[in-house]
Amino acid sequence: MGTTALSVLEQRLSETVDDWISVSTTTNITTNTSVISTNLNSYDFAQDDFFNDWYVWIDGTNNVGVERKISNYATSSGTITVYGAALAAESGAVTIRVAKYEQRQKDLAINRGIEQLYPAVQQPLDDITLITGNIAPNAHFDGQSTSGTPDKWAHTNTTGAAETTIIWNGSRAVKVTATSANGYLLLTSATYRRLLDLMNKTISVRVMAYPETADDATIVIYTEQADGTSQTLTSSTSAPAGAYTRLELEDQELNDDLVLVEIRLKIATDTKYVIFDDLQINGHNIYELLLPLDFQNGDLERVYVQRYG
Repeated sequence: MGTTALSVLEQRLSETVDDWISVSTTTNITTNTSVISTNLNSYDFAQDDFFNDWYVWIDGTNNVGVERKISNYATSSGTITVYGAALAAESGAVTIRVAKYEQRQKDLAINRGIEQLYPAVQQPLDDITLITGNIAPNAHFDGQSTSGTPDKWAHTNTTGAAETTIIWNGSRAVKVTATSANGYLLLTSATYRRLLDLMNKTISVRVMAYPETADDATIVIYTEQADGTSQTLTSSTSAPAGAYTRLELEDQELNDDLVLVEIRLKIATDTKYVIFDDLQINGHNIYELLLPLDFQNGDLERVYVQRYG
């Protein structure tokens, strides 16, 4: 099924309801509440206050998708004054849209229309990355709302980039580069509480790793109890450079009464990278799975479970 960009749908809807004015600024936006374009004179009937209480949407470099309500308009200079805090400065002309209706309301109308047209308009999704019994969220690192930082994960002395070429499964992996020795990609119970369900369990952690330098990647399980007792468990799987290897830290007994559980995907050497994909954390029966980000706002129609093979 073909697709149409949201920006195209927005323009078509706006044109249909006679609410499409798109022009370029004629004076660079600076750190105040003014947006200036004499190109608006073509639409204002030479009247001050013509656009008062309308909305201006900015497609800028430093004001990306910023939308503000207009408090005042002066036709002589094409100056819009907006409510709210000062805008960010722009180094050149940017495109603005001036409209009677707020952009988010138009987007909501588009989404409601698509819902009504289902199933004539839909995007079917098939996903085979979820693994029964795997407590790890976003285990294939496909969900990256911020590119290079998988959802539910964080960087400690590392930086990240989305990897779409050297992948093991799913649509993307994560390329993690150490900014100091022994940096790591972190999944912690401080932000993902379900990891605490692993206390007093025997668990196995596995991940596919593609290191720049041989034997540079390890899995670390770190735990803490309320009395301060800590536990550090580290994998010892050999991993050649320039190829995927499954790192394994198997049959590890975690302490009871834990207040912190962390899974760390560690890189030993500063400035070197490792590509990680396909994480599995097994050893605890789970009955709920966190769906991939692509399923957000969708409807789950059917689930197949592979029981062997």
